[in-house]
Amino acid sequence: MQDLSKFTPILMESNQSMSLEQMMHNMQGFTSAYDDLVVKGHIIDKTMENTLGDKNSMSNVDNMMNQLKAEVTYEMTGQTEPILEQPAQQ
Repeated sequence: MQDLSKFTPILMESNQSMSLEQMMHNMQGFTSAYDDLVVKGHIIDKTMENTLGDKNSMSNVDNMMNQLKAEVTYEMTGQTEPILEQPAQQ
């Protein structure tokens, strides 16, 4: 709300030096530009979500981690079966 109060004096000053028709035209231009930005922002967000956020990304990461563990285990021990992790003691 404080940010809005900073603009009120500027708008009041503009109101005194500008005709009502000119102000309406400027506000319509602003509204149109803002709406375009909002729509483009949604398009970009959706595109990035589709590109970067695979629906099964968590399971894909888990699968890649398990594959990496198996490769490291094979390189270190020669075993093809994964070593069961021991539960951590507290």
